[in-house]
Amino acid sequence: MTRRATSLLPPNATALERRLADTNARISDIPVDIGALMDPDAIPLRFLPWLAWHLGVETWKDYWPEQVKRARVKAAIRIARKKGTAAAVREVCASFGANVAMREWFEKTPKGRPGTFEILMTVGARDGIPATGVTPG
Repeated sequence: MTRRATSLLPPNATALERRLADTNARISDIPVDIGALMDPDAIPLRFLPWLAWHLGVETWKDYWPEQVKRARVKAAIRIARKKGTAAAVREVCASFGANVAMREWFEKTPKGRPGTFEILMTVGARDGIPATGVTPG
């Protein structure tokens, strides 16, 4: 393996550091737009489940329409930041085209059990695609 003349490594770089620098110098030779692999809008559909896994999407169904899958991946980081909150529940439901009305325990009269909530969710067609769901059976 030959070192490229443009290396910024110091003279005392280890063999591993030199090999990594050589490998990374050739990364532009790969015929794939690596930036697109982290973009939910640009990534090829066949790689989308891998990006979802990388971003921590906890639920993934192969039968979901492509637009739902991309919406779930786009929302993954925002959802993780708010995980466990009412806002996160609303956002997940919205990615499926649902309208959500929530009432948290402290909004009820009399007050409910702390940490609980009631949810009323209506799901309909979105952009001409019927709502997805699984019935028990």
